[in-house]
Amino acid sequence: MASPYRVEPGTKYSGTVGESDNGDAYTVRYNSGDVACIKVTPSSGVDVVVMCAEFMANDGVKGEGENLCVGSDIDRRDITRIDIMIGAVSGAGNYDFEVNMTPRNDGNSNGDAGAGDENVVKLEAGTYSDGHLGYGDQSDNYKISLEPGQIVTVKTIPASGFDVRLWEWESDSECNSGVKGEEETIVSESERDATELYRFPVNMVGDSRDPGMYTLKISVE
Repeated sequence: MASPYRVEPGTKYSGTVGESDNGDAYTVRYNSGDVACIKVTPSSGVDVVVMCAEFMANDGVKGEGENLCVGSDIDRRDITRIDIMIGAVSGAGNYDFEVNMTPRNDGNSNGDAGAGDENVVKLEAGTYSDGHLGYGDQSDNYKISLEPGQIVTVKTIPASGFDVRLWEWESDSECNSGVKGEEETIVSESERDATELYRFPVNMVGDSRDPGMYTLKISVE
């Protein structure tokens, strides 16, 4: 088998795959702390699968694009390159392919909003578009300060093929539709007489091991 073809982040490539071949292998440099987002756009006659480490993306539809983002899942392996395989599940045709590397930036924190108390990220009202969850990082924890009587609305918008759950820390209530790519929303009113910290973890749910990205939208009134 030929060695994987070396590609550069941010550069677009093209290839051809069919059911009768073994797929195309690529390799790209990786820095610990990055999130690698792989995007493959196939022609209408082929259904492609994208694989990286033990993770994969395939929606079973010909001509449908596939996206796979990996990060915290592979940091622990002390690697400097990651290998990517693109193959055909059915049909044959061309595809366009690109890998983009971005530093992990949960809630604009320049890092990971981890599951432990010491890693909770404090946010303000606004939009945060670089959240990342994966098999090795299944929960991100956030908090926001609320004045008495204020109402906070938290929306979590996951990438397609990825399911998330919003959880209210103090009330132990959750919001999850069970649908991949579905927006989740929690609305809560501060009922205390003093400023409080409203805490809301975002969790990865479902039986998929595949990592994914999500956007947070927070409003306070």
